[in-house]
Amino acid sequence: MAGFVGIRTHLARNVRLTPFDGFFGANFDILTPRRLPTVAKRMIGWSKPAPKGVHRGIAQFMGYGSYVAPATEVSVLGGDKIKIHRIVPATDPGYAVNPAQIERQIAGSFVYGLSALFHGGIRVKDGSVEQDNFDSYDSLRIKDMPQVEAIVMPSGGFWSVRLRRPKAHRGFWV
Repeated sequence: MAGFVGIRTHLARNVRLTPFDGFFGANFDILTPRRLPTVAKRMIGWSKPAPKGVHRGIAQFMGYGSYVAPATEVSVLGGDKIKIHRIVPATDPGYAVNPAQIERQIAGSFVYGLSALFHGGIRVKDGSVEQDNFDSYDSLRIKDMPQVEAIVMPSGGFWSVRLRRPKAHRGFWV
């Protein structure tokens, strides 16, 4: 996937398009709604210059029956430390019975995703998992969590029954 993104970005630059326009162009519209990254871009202030030292990026993901397009503001501190300032994810869950709960689920998904990014993962030693509960799993702390401004945009589309965690084997997360 990284090669695909790099090629699309390179081609977009050669015809004087932004990487966003090249990546989310006509061919990508077949797979995902274009409105989500467009709204995320608008809400993060993409049309205005970012503050000095702050960089913006955008992605799009479809998983567990929902589309999400997060726009993000990040900076690099001291040459080797990443600081995420703000995440604005536009989300289409299909149907939204309780949008406030969906906003919380979206923010929570970034807690665990960023925890995995910054703190590693689960370690296995002698055939046993070392982190057996939250007291031994290094999760992102509130002071380190970026501001998440979730935008819920239900389309009533067919692809989503509900926004939820993936089902675990043997029926644990049903």
